This record gives sequence, C-alpha cells and structure tokens, in this order.
Amino acid sequence: MFGYITANREDLKVKDVRRYESYYCGLCRTLLKRSGVAGQATLTYDMTFIVILLNGLYEKEMQTEKIWCPVHPASTHQVRRNEFTDYAADMNVLLAWYNIQDDIQDRHKTAARRAEALALRRAWLKVSQRWPDKDRIIRQYLRELSAVETSGTDNIETAASVSGHMTAEVFAFKKDEWEEDLRKMGFFLGKFVYFMDAYEDIDDDIKNGTYNPFRGIRGRSDFDDRCRDILLMQISDCCRIFERLPIVNEDVDILRNILYSGVWAKFAGIYQKRRKTGDSE
Repeated sequence: MFGYITANREDLKVKDVRRYESYYCGLCRTLLKRSGVAGQATLTYDMTFIVILLNGLYEKEMQTEKIWCPVHPASTHQVRRNEFTDYAADMNVLLAWYNIQDDIQDRHKTAARRAEALALRRAWLKVSQRWPDKDRIIRQYLRELSAVETSGTDNIETAASVSGHMTAEVFAFKKDEWEEDLRKMGFFLGKFVYFMDAYEDIDDDIKNGTYNPFRGIRGRSDFDDRCRDILLMQISDCCRIFERLPIVNEDVDILRNILYSGVWAKFAGIYQKRRKTGDSE
C-alpha cells in the first residue's frame, strides 16, 4: 500500500483522533518489537486501518499502556495493540519487502533500495516463516503484476485486479464466516489504491516510459473526472461490503471516516495541484 488509506482528521472528534493515533502507535511499537528498527521504518497508516477493522469485527481484548516516544518526546502517548496488531505488523513487513524487491528489479533507486533490503532481510525471513502461505501468495501475485505491467496491456482492470487479489489476501485474517467479505473489501480497496497511485504518477510514468493503466486516457479533457469515476466505483463496492459487517463498537466512526472521507484526501490534493498548474480542465 502507498499511504492512501488514512483518516481525515478534520472530520474526526478529538477522542477518535486520539484513539486512531493509539492504534498507529501500537503498530509502530509492535513493528519495533517483532522486526526491529528496519521493520519499524516500514510503518504506514494503511495497516493501521486493518488493525482497526479486524478489531472492530472480532472484538478482541486490547492491551493499552502509556509510553514515551523519542520521536515525540513532549508527552507520553497511549499505545493500543493486540493479536491484530501483530498480524498487521507482519503483513506490513511482507509488503514492504516485496515492494523493495520490485524496485530493485526495475532498477529504480537501486542503491538505496538494496540497502533497505539488506536491513529488512532478517525481519522478512522471520515473517515468512510465521506466515509461509501469505508470503507465497503475495509473492505470486506480485510476479503476476510484474508480468501484466511488462506486457503493457491497455486494459486498466487487468493489473488492478491482480493488485486487488493481493490485498484481499492481506485482509483475510483467517478462514471463517467473515473471510469472504474481508477478501472482497480488500479486493476493491486494493484496486482503489492501485488506481490512485496510477493517477498520482501518470505524468512521471509517461515521461519515464513506465507502465500506467491510465496512459490511454491521459490526453482526454475529462481525464480527472474519468479517474474520479473509476476510483468511486471501487470505493463504493468496498463500502457496500463494509456496511454489512457487524461492526458496532466505538471504532466504527473512525472506519467510516477513512472509507468515506480520508481516502479522497490524496485525490483532492493531486486534483488541486493539476488545476493550479493548468493540467486539469
């Protein structure tokens, strides 16, 4: 994931912002504990969403504590974590590891990425041993994604669907009555993230000759509107499935904020930037 699945803090109550941050801090501390500093460096708000989602669905007991953080030393911070935090931390490392490997293979920022890979390798090996099936499946989907992008297909759904299936695997915490809906949520959210990343990178990708599913429509006067419609279809399907999950705890407002408002913050920023530079009609 790319940092797109985040909350719109301006629309959250103060208590919900604090609770959201406590999940994020819990994930940060868990990454440090399970995967060291290199693992902690892969921290994203995207995986915080998964922690909150799974906890809202399964409602497991949370371990809470006050900690001092060297990054924000002015005051103590509440940390909230449980088994879903452990799971999200491990999945975060897996995705980060294979993202680095993909960049190395594409010769993109190779020296820096090789250094990151060296630092993260031990953490990845431990995670791959804890979750061998997840590691195998994620690796398989990333290979498929690379093959699709290399083919240069003009079908915008092809690569996005592979990315969606990979994200679905991350959302499927275990085989139970909720697995199917969690997979569907992950599928549509994964496609949304893929398309959002493509929307943000379209001009650089065209300049560098890199694959982008939107390259065929970039020259259209309604390019931004077309991309918005595509993104809206994905997040609408995701939200439809989310609303049928029996999540009724105090975190449901945070989850709705992320899905209905937070995910659009990046799009709004990119769109406004285009308008200022004259790239958008």
